[in-house]
Amino acid sequence: MTALAIRAVQEFIFIGANLNYAPEKLQNYARQEQALRAALTQKLWDEQLGYLINFNHGATKDEHIYAGSLLAVVFDELSKEQKRRLIATSRQRLYDPQLGVRTVDPADFHLLEKEFQF
Repeated sequence: MTALAIRAVQEFIFIGANLNYAPEKLQNYARQEQALRAALTQKLWDEQLGYLINFNHGATKDEHIYAGSLLAVVFDELSKEQKRRLIATSRQRLYDPQLGVRTVDPADFHLLEKEFQF
């Protein structure tokens, strides 16, 4: 979600600048985009996993690996080394040659009813 938000704000700034939208508001959006980008690598990057992680209810670390993190690679939001590691982790955890790409690993949400409020 953070990679998508960064991209959406970038696009808004680009379009807004071309339409002469209020420069002070665009500067504010640019600061927000920079804060999102910093959080992506400082808060959400898990060095041990080599992957972008999520937090449940904003507090506890979500131990799942989600395919959505690949968008950070597509949108060029990570360093070269982080991209390499994220792709390697995806290949190891999400890719199955017989199945294709999973959206999440592990697929254990049926065991996590309390955390995910199913």
